[in-house]
Amino acid sequence: MGRGRHNENLLTYYFNLLPRDDVIMAQITKEMVLAMHEDLIRTGGQVHGILCEGTLDYIAKELNFVPGVYAKAAWALYMSRYHPFFDRNKRTSFVLAATILRMSGHYLGRRDEDEIIDALQRISDTEKECEKDLIEAWLKKKSKTWFKARQRSIYDYF
Repeated sequence: MGRGRHNENLLTYYFNLLPRDDVIMAQITKEMVLAMHEDLIRTGGQVHGILCEGTLDYIAKELNFVPGVYAKAAWALYMSRYHPFFDRNKRTSFVLAATILRMSGHYLGRRDEDEIIDALQRISDTEKECEKDLIEAWLKKKSKTWFKARQRSIYDYF
């Protein structure tokens, strides 16, 4: 394979990795959310189990109808307000939101850890108003894209 063809294949592969808001994502299922939650419980959760199975069904179904990556991740974070589990609701909602972002080439930086924890506390506080639009705007502001993180290194190939 000539160098030009190799570069063309590399660029095609690279541009396919770029984040797009119209990415068709895999369906989020109740089983996926449960698997994430069970992994978190194994790492130090207190009480195992589902508090309300109907709530978990509702969350999994609704997540698949939310358009846009940031809106879907915001909805996943908002899930912690519904408390579908006995324990680890905030962590499960964060892992789900981070997974949704990651599937589309976005991620939250580790430097923002304190702010993320604070945001999760505010979101899950059911006595305070919390709008999904504000969560979505915050995610857009705080998330980074794979492209921005790696844009310099692609030129190393040429």
